[in-house]
Amino acid sequence: MHRVRDLHDGRKVVLTERVHEFLDWAQKYYEISVCSLGDQPYVDMVVNVLDPSRTVIRGIAYSARNEYMYISQSWSSRRPPKDLLSLFPYCAEREPGLPTIDPIIIDDNVSMWPADQQDNIIVVRENTQSKVWNVSLFPVVQQALSYVHESYFRQLDAWGASEKSQRGAPPTATGCYKEYLRRELSFKIASAPTGIVSDGPTGSVVAMPEAIATVSS
Repeated sequence: MHRVRDLHDGRKVVLTERVHEFLDWAQKYYEISVCSLGDQPYVDMVVNVLDPSRTVIRGIAYSARNEYMYISQSWSSRRPPKDLLSLFPYCAEREPGLPTIDPIIIDDNVSMWPADQQDNIIVVRENTQSKVWNVSLFPVVQQALSYVHESYFRQLDAWGASEKSQRGAPPTATGCYKEYLRRELSFKIASAPTGIVSDGPTGSVVAMPEAIATVSS
């Protein structure tokens, strides 16, 4: 299969469809890094498969294997092993009133990251209709990242052009991502059919035109 690639140590990886096309697009707007629970040689081999010339993935290729092994043998073995502060220590430096670096994560497992970093995650679930592991990067993930990039820099320009005495908090990429999610949800709600009344189970919410009725037990 064309999406299965051999690594130098004999292991194999499955690439999601159009991943190279996605990376070529994303690197125009973002600095791309890679984080995995695999050991460092594995991470390096995967990056070489994704970007042999290292012209697209210009950020960090980071193995969280040591963190995973340490945590798995500790008293709190369920702590998440991945942490943005391990990749980007400067994320901890947040001076009031100044813009901050706010990475966006693409991952299929939210629990691998601390709770206070999970708002940064675009969750890519496995495509259940595919016979071989696959996730869809186009168009939804691309659209989300495109919105975040455009919205962040538009807001940052407006923030920088305003009078210092009138400035509020600077924009963040996470804030722009939340805006995108709210916008998409509002569009879905607005485009949903109305006038449908169904018998909901006890304690459920039944939606009707211009009303929401809570059915109590």
